[in-house]
Amino acid sequence: MIKPHGIESLLKLKNALLSPDFHKVSAIAFEQNPWFTPEMIQRATNAIATQFLDEKAIRNWLNHYTLPPDFQPRRVGIIAAGNIPLVCFADLIAALVVGHSVTIKPSSKDQVLVEFIVANLPEFDIDIVEKIDRFDIDLLIATGSTNTTDSISQQYKGIRSLTRGTRYSVAKLSGDETTQQLYALSDDIFLYKIGRASCRERV
Repeated sequence: MIKPHGIESLLKLKNALLSPDFHKVSAIAFEQNPWFTPEMIQRATNAIATQFLDEKAIRNWLNHYTLPPDFQPRRVGIIAAGNIPLVCFADLIAALVVGHSVTIKPSSKDQVLVEFIVANLPEFDIDIVEKIDRFDIDLLIATGSTNTTDSISQQYKGIRSLTRGTRYSVAKLSGDETTQQLYALSDDIFLYKIGRASCRERV
């Protein structure tokens, strides 16, 4: 099992996400990016608070992994997408919880929310930058369209990296699904369309 690094600090972030200060930041994020409706931000925040920022969940997650004997903390670069509020949080916590330091380039569409997260993790070594210098990082995680990730692969050639381009999802149903499972699937399918409709109404 991997012993989580700085877990107390991570758990404090949950309170920050539930504070009035975060509600103010959420309103600013919505003004800057109308795709990020309050409902979408709230859904993302709830997922982070319940699925990530829970001590039992973190320990159960890390219980499935071990670090190599020669493990050394590295500087991880994260180039974040901006299609979902705080979509880069999974990459951020995965790097921090094992002891890495992070240099993150937020999407211009998700700048203010990421800045709030980083500001509330002062115990960790995290830098926010407009462009990641290839000579300042040891590892890279990048998410975006296939064209974007292809370009990133060329820019950071020679650096060990995990890149995610355009992706699609497929659900295979057996016919034995419960009503609750089908409702959950339909919620997942139509959530983005509902968010788009809300955005159009606002514009």
